Amino acid sequence: PAAGRPAQGAEVFGIAPDPTAIATLGIALMAAGRWPLLLLPLPLAWCAAGAATLHALGSAQAWAPALAAALALGALALPGGAGGREAGRP
Repeated sequence: PAAGRPAQGAEVFGIAPDPTAIATLGIALMAAGRWPLLLLPLPLAWCAAGAATLHALGSAQAWAPALAAALALGALALPGGAGGREAGRP
């Protein structure tokens, strides 16, 4: 609604690729262990491609996938960040 688009055109997780890639980043970053980190390159690449495409089309929504990718990379850079600790361990 903020972009002036009707509800029928809403991008929803599981149906539209950008929200699905963003949700996959979040799930992989919250998962315990290092194996979820193997999932990150594909959604990060999709967010980069989606942001570049939306930017080229002049869409004001280009910031969303770019911000999600930047936040995911920032979370990886934090000490004890994603995959740094097993669940339940201090």
